[in-house]
Amino acid sequence: MSFIDLKSLQIAWNRFFHGATATWSSGLFRISLGLVLLVNLTVFSVDAQMWYSDAGTLSYFESRLIVDTNTVTLFGWFENTPGKVRAYFCV
Repeated sequence: MSFIDLKSLQIAWNRFFHGATATWSSGLFRISLGLVLLVNLTVFSVDAQMWYSDAGTLSYFESRLIVDTNTVTLFGWFENTPGKVRAYFCV
């Protein structure tokens, strides 16, 4: 049974994460990720009031009864009215 030497693991780590790469591949990845995020935002914005506002399927108070009450969420910090949810998605 052979163990991995920490020095060789460090060298492999640095070569993988900090080695020289082509800039076009990083640019293509960033553009692709941005497009995926825009599509995701577009799909979720159609039903944003249903999923994220108190007028939807589950109000914030009811969700706190189901999920642990000590869980920190963004919904606890902001109002969940349908107009505010639309404004959050526009920002």
